Amino acid sequence: MANPYIGLVNRQLAFTRYQLNSRLEETNAAERLRNQGALYAGVWHLSLAYKNYLAEVGANYKLTKPEASQKATDLCQALESMNKSPAEAKELERLEQEGFIAEVFKALMQIERIAPDMVAPAPADIEERDPLKMVDVSGETEEFTFGFESLAQWAQKFKSLIERHREQMIEY
Repeated sequence: MANPYIGLVNRQLAFTRYQLNSRLEETNAAERLRNQGALYAGVWHLSLAYKNYLAEVGANYKLTKPEASQKATDLCQALESMNKSPAEAKELERLEQEGFIAEVFKALMQIERIAPDMVAPAPADIEERDPLKMVDVSGETEEFTFGFESLAQWAQKFKSLIERHREQMIEY
């Protein structure tokens, strides 16, 4: 039986490539906004390709619910419960911690982050506002910058990783 997730992964990678190719020369605000949307969409498609790839790996190793793995740690735990510990899953787990996949997730978090200056204060906060009040900003997340070049590198690394893994996981 063919793995149904292969097509999903390939489709999301194709969408990522399309977003990369849709970049415009920026001469006005509308083109900058369009490019930002294309970049963000590319990151989203790449992260979705990754989640589908986790399911693809799980399906290759006969997990009953391969789509349940949202992170490589989930995949590794599910496989270990079946007494399996494939190198592909371990590599994905490592890349989520310190590789390009971690960067993709940082970019996605940056896209989804609501900047503090975009949140309107509650009425009670306005009444209690003290101009000299100290505010703890240690919990603020550091801004992660990325662009089309980063997205292109991540997509290429991911494509290479998938090709290498798929060659190793061929069923005999």
